[in-house]
Amino acid sequence: MNFSSTDWFQVLINADAVTCSLALHHLTDEGKAILFRAIGKRLAPAGSFILADMFVPATESAARLWGKEWDDVVRSQSLDTFGDDRAFLEFQRLDWNHYLDPNPDEYDRPSSIIEHIDWLKAAGLADIDIHYFRAGHGIVSATKKMRSADARDRARTGPRMIFGNVMNEVMTSVPNPGHARSLSIVAPRKTVACPRQRRGYPTYDPI
Repeated sequence: MNFSSTDWFQVLINADAVTCSLALHHLTDEGKAILFRAIGKRLAPAGSFILADMFVPATESAARLWGKEWDDVVRSQSLDTFGDDRAFLEFQRLDWNHYLDPNPDEYDRPSSIIEHIDWLKAAGLADIDIHYFRAGHGIVSATKKMRSADARDRARTGPRMIFGNVMNEVMTSVPNPGHARSLSIVAPRKTVACPRQRRGYPTYDPI
């Protein structure tokens, strides 16, 4: 599946929850806005969108701060996992720290948090919250507004709710979910995870 195409959007129809983890920053700004509009149009009433991704700062000072924090997180994870700096040294060898790399990978195209919020609002989504932020990476959620007619339909069909920690799905393969474990949402009937792109080598994500 080509994440940047629109061919797979039909799987979003009537989804009660859509999750996207560490993939969206590979799209252009236009691609992100298009995807948000597709999600907003196709989510079930009161459906949720949860995004875990990296963001671009507005200032160079913030970039330095986020970059240092990312280095510190990876070094700490390396010590916890291996007892030494091997993972951190590999992280440096791969120039993985987007915020400290003078020539960041063209494959990575993160946008600012404000831009994401603007695109979510333009897509008709509301109740936008930031649940977690660390080293330039964060978790953002939004909900599709429910019309009165939709509310009546849901009342007739009953709650049919499955209470679960959807954040655990969002954070798959992320070494240190941290605060994300404490956030639970409702996913009544259908949860869709956006396709996740990987480049074939280890990742060291602060979230």
